[in-house]
Amino acid sequence: MELTRIEFRVGLFKGVLLGLREYDFESEDVKEKDIVIYLGMVQFIVTLIYNKKEYEGDMYKGEE
Repeated sequence: MELTRIEFRVGLFKGVLLGLREYDFESEDVKEKDIVIYLGMVQFIVTLIYNKKEYEGDMYKGEE
């Protein structure tokens, strides 16, 4: 897998919390991992997006 993109987001939520949580999402071509840091009423979200297919030259491996 190859890291193709990183996204940063900030949000608010109801309540007060201190902690860290991870979420994983997968589709056929892409895997995403969200890392959420909760500080008080603010959440900081880092999303790591991976390409699951491996490249070989200009073509994907396993395709013609």
